[in-house]
This record gives sequence, C-alpha cells and structure tokens, in this order.
Amino acid sequence: MQQQVSVIGLILLVGAILALLGVFLDWVTFSGSGVSVSATGWDLTSGKLMGVDFMRNLVPLVVIILAVIVIVFAIMDFLGKGNQVMFAVLVIGIVVILLSFAAYDSFKSIFDMVGGIVPGGIGVDISMGIGIYVEFVAGAILIIASLLVLAGVIKEDDPVVSPAETAVIPEETNSNI
Repeated sequence: MQQQVSVIGLILLVGAILALLGVFLDWVTFSGSGVSVSATGWDLTSGKLMGVDFMRNLVPLVVIILAVIVIVFAIMDFLGKGNQVMFAVLVIGIVVILLSFAAYDSFKSIFDMVGGIVPGGIGVDISMGIGIYVEFVAGAILIIASLLVLAGVIKEDDPVVSPAETAVIPEETNSNI
C-alpha cells in the first residue's frame, strides 16, 4: 500500500522552501557608470549594504528561522502529528511578508537618500531583485494555505491522491449480447 502525503504538508513545504531560497537570491541591484552590484538577502546579515539599519540586517536570519519552523510543521503534518498549527503558520506568513516589506522599504530609503544621483552627476539605478518577490510569494502561500485550513476548505489530514488511485477504469462489456 502506498503512503499518502497530506496536501497541506506539501503546501507548507513549498512555502518554506521558497522562503529559504528567497534569502539566497538577489534582493537588490545598484547600478551606475557601467558598474552593477547585487546583494542577496543573506548579504544583509554581513552588513554588505551600507545604509541599511541593523534591525533590517536581521530580516534574512528571521526568515530562515521561520522557514525552518514551517518545515517542522510540515514534517509533523506528514507524520500525522500536525495538531492545529495553522494559526501559527498564518502568523508566520504575515511576518514573512511584513519583513519583506521592511527590507523593500530599506532599499527604497537608500534610493531616496541617494536621490538617484550621486555627486558628480553619475546616475544610480536601484532595482529590486527576484529574491524579495520570492519572499512575498512564500508568505502569501503560507497565509493562503493556513486560511484554507482554518476556513475548513482543506482539512489538515486530507491526503494527496495519486491520479492512478482516482482513475476510472471502464468495466469490460460483454460484446456477445
């Protein structure tokens, strides 16, 4: 017999993996005068970006910790011990999005501080990297999954059913009639 995996456990795992992945993707790119410098979320922890305050340097570490907690919740769900963690997942999803907005706001404030032009007339362009958007998506996945469970649309123990298990196999017909 095949082991069935819970739908919500898989969704939680996808959200957590995206949150972890987003930390190591580019969050921001500064470019000007033919030079381009990108920084990942992880780079914030090393203080690579000047002008980003200390608390926002902790954003990637907090996101990693929250993603690991969600992975633990997903494993608990796979083992059938996911006893009502959906409210915590909802809070974690909201926190991931709020932290992502805080990081986004930091980058925008750097841009405002620079004003798009540094002394000497060199234009500076600041663009958001894919990592920050991956964090928004990860948080949204966690929020949506938890709301679906809390609303009763998906039950925590709903299994993922393989297509082979749901296939309709026509009965043989007697052609001699």
